[in-house]
Amino acid sequence: MKLRKTVRVLMFILVSLGAIGGVGTLIPHHTAAVKKAPKSIQYAGERAFAAAFAKAYLTFQPSDSSSTREQEMASFAGNASWLGSDPAVTSPGKKPQTVGQVLAGRVAKLDASHVTVNVLVYLSTPKARWVKLVVPVGLSGAHYDVYAPPTITSAFTGVANVKDKTWSGNAAPVAVVTKVQNVLQGFLPLYFQSSGVTPLQPYLNSAAHVQPGDGLVKFVKIDTLNVYGAKKGPWIAVADVQVSDPVTKIHYEEEFAIGLESQAGHDIITGIVVN
Repeated sequence: MKLRKTVRVLMFILVSLGAIGGVGTLIPHHTAAVKKAPKSIQYAGERAFAAAFAKAYLTFQPSDSSSTREQEMASFAGNASWLGSDPAVTSPGKKPQTVGQVLAGRVAKLDASHVTVNVLVYLSTPKARWVKLVVPVGLSGAHYDVYAPPTITSAFTGVANVKDKTWSGNAAPVAVVTKVQNVLQGFLPLYFQSSGVTPLQPYLNSAAHVQPGDGLVKFVKIDTLNVYGAKKGPWIAVADVQVSDPVTKIHYEEEFAIGLESQAGHDIITGIVVN
């Protein structure tokens, strides 16, 4: 008797569970929303490029430069193609700052060809602090560069926008060429290396034409250097820089147009364009 009662109870429980399950299938279920990839992932190449530039820029920036200049590096001055303030990148000889962690953050799209990248950089010496840079990045297909003043881009036409005498190549005074070469020899190796910068994209363009910050390209030497400008500056240096890809063993050249000035005893870089 007890056995039959127990069996009936078990059967009732099973039938009840089945009924509940059947009703459950009739209740609409909300599937979890698929999260979209953040927009910043779409700009991996631009972020890697901006991080590499920020690392090199701050390493050679005078440690006594103003925080205003650091934070307003890209204050477009009403023109998206203008590097509004004067980034202070000093030549070798000035004790460099020690750059630690480099974090490329939010990307703001200005138009189809221009974005800005927020970069946070931790400086461990001479004074431990975080520095925020807004790096303006221009795109042309898969090519990235840092915006520069119009006077720098005019160097590609061989005409420097200055009021004083203009030189080209060996016609420039030796002292000016040496000054420019010293700045580039200190800046370019850092610009191309990726130590402390996480490569976010294996190749930013193609295997035969890799951009700075990808961890695959190494600076080799400056092949040719043309200097345009007034006797006391500013100067525009157009340089063919030899770089190498350790993976493919390919050596090739990148052309740079770099603006330089002397300010308060420091030789500083005011803009850079990668051709």
